[in-house]
Order: sequence, then C-alpha cells, then structure tokens
Amino acid sequence: MALPILSVCINTRNRAGFLRETLDSILVQLDDLIEVVVVDGASNDGTEQMLRDYVVKNAAVKYFRSEKPIGIDEGYDLAVEKASGRYCWMMTDDDLIAEGALDRLMMEIEKGYDLILMEIDCYTKDMSVSLRQHLYQVGSDRVFTQENFQEFWPVSGKGLSYIGSVLLRRSIWFEQDRTQYYGSYFVHVGVILESSCITRALIIGHPYIKYRSGNSSWTPRSFEIWNFKWPRLVWESTRLNAISKEDIVPREPWHRALSVLKSRAMGEYDLKTFKTWLASRMAWERRIPFLLIALIPRTSLNFMLLLFCLVFRKSNPYTIYNLTVSNSYPRIAASISALMGVRFSSTSVAK
Repeated sequence: MALPILSVCINTRNRAGFLRETLDSILVQLDDLIEVVVVDGASNDGTEQMLRDYVVKNAAVKYFRSEKPIGIDEGYDLAVEKASGRYCWMMTDDDLIAEGALDRLMMEIEKGYDLILMEIDCYTKDMSVSLRQHLYQVGSDRVFTQENFQEFWPVSGKGLSYIGSVLLRRSIWFEQDRTQYYGSYFVHVGVILESSCITRALIIGHPYIKYRSGNSSWTPRSFEIWNFKWPRLVWESTRLNAISKEDIVPREPWHRALSVLKSRAMGEYDLKTFKTWLASRMAWERRIPFLLIALIPRTSLNFMLLLFCLVFRKSNPYTIYNLTVSNSYPRIAASISALMGVRFSSTSVAK
C-alpha cells in the first residue's frame, strides 16, 4: 500500500460532538492517498470510544490518545510527528470542509508548493448562516515565489493565526525545535516564520473551510493571547523585518483603547485582567482610561456596541454575531438584531 501524500492532522479534547461533524465532512472526500491523524488530549466526553469506532470503520483514520491533557501546540506537534504524508494539513476539531476541498488540495500539492493557505467562510456556531467574513480576502488565488515573496507577509500574516487554513510540506515542520513555541498557541506560525525552506506558497481564494464562529476553546484567555502571546511570537521572529511585523500585528496592541473597549464588551477584559496584564506595564496616568474601561458594566457596553454596529456596521454580520453570542443575554441580543434585520437562529446563540 502506497504511503499517503496528505495527512489531515487534528488535535482535540472534549469536543466529541463537533469533532464528529468535522470528521464526517473529511471522510466523505477521502481517497487512498489521504489519511486523518487525530491526537486526543485525554478527553473524558466519549471522544475515545467515538474515535475507536472510526478507526474500525476506516483504515485511513489514525488515533493517538494521551493519558494527560496536552496543549494545542504539543498536540499538533505530536500529530505531525505521527503523520505519514508528505504534506500535513493542521485542521481544527470543530470546523468543516466544503465539497471538493481535498480534490483541490491534492491537485495543488502536485505543483510542489511548500506552503498552501486556504480561505475560509465564517458561519454561526450551528453552521446555519454564513457571516460573510473571510480570512485572507484575496478574491482569487495568489501565488508567491522568490521573486515576489516580500508580498506574502502583508497578505497572509494576520490570517496565519488560524491553524486550520495551513497546509505545509511535512519536512519543513522538523526544520527546527518546535518546543520553543509550546505555550504560544501558534506553533505552526513559529515554524513558518523561521523556515528557510519556504520559497513557493499559494493562497487559495475559494473558501474551502467552513469556520464555526463563537466556538473557540481559548476564549477565557483571549486577551492574553491576542495582546501578548501573538505579538510576542511575531516580533521575536529573526527573519521578518519591522515593517512586515507591523503589518501582521503591532508590538503592543494593548495600548489601543478602542480595542480594549471591544474586549470589555466581549467579556474578555475585566478588572482582574487589567491588574494582571496592564497595570504594571503603564505609568499611573496612562492606566486611568484602561481602569475605567474595566469598570464599565459589560452587558451595557455590549448592547451599546451592538446597537452601533446594527445602525452603522450592518454590513458586518460577523462582528454583530460575536457581540450577540458574547452578551450576557444572547437571546435578547439576537432579538434586537432580528428587529434590525440581522437574523440568527436560536441554536446559534445558545450558551
């Protein structure tokens, strides 16, 4: 039996219901040259039995279980280690792939790219409504070679944070020590940023990934991740210049009061977060606005921003949806959105 060309690598923990939908969307498109590798970080919600059933029914599924919880970075690193394909797609455990995705990837792999990035279409949590939000927003396919690779980072940098869009030549993964990126939540970005072997890349403009919004497993740590871990990883890169880094993320995004205000409305920022992450990093006179933001009643602020978006940003259902599901009273928020002509199903806003 020939070795697989593509390994779909998934890291999961306690998301059995979502994972089943993800696997079903993948397995219906498999051929003999594709395998699915799932690493399970000690799930206790029935994931183990479910995956063992998949293994029995489909020889292309490989299952590896850790007896203790492991982080996102460690899980994907282990999945790539266990993979056999020449290329690895670091797929998430709750999103879906659209019809024709694997056929398209196999076709592009034959062209010898080192890195392939896939566009996404964001949906509500129950996958009932497209939120018309994309990741790379290139419109059509973009190819990057040594001649124009300086254009790659401004176009792709922000989108790289979503691991599910990344397909990489497996040998590149082992070019350096990945353990230095454990705990960053973005091990794949560290590998890509520091690689000396990526000279040909493709961004596929068609959205082959259906992203499940409002379902992130790291939401309780969002403020820390996006304001500290993500910029630290980018700005510590030895291969990017300062302009490219700034194109991806500011060195200290937590200085932006409007961004912190939105984080407060989404429930990601509060007085404890202020004391933990901001107070010691600011002179006392600069702390005052950020302290006041932490003290604003979250629900009231959320409703205010929601109404603002419904009036002035109605064409952005993605932001409206995320404000809705993060509201303390999501069904009331959804009803207000519906009155303003932006409708979401009741299951998509349920806690």
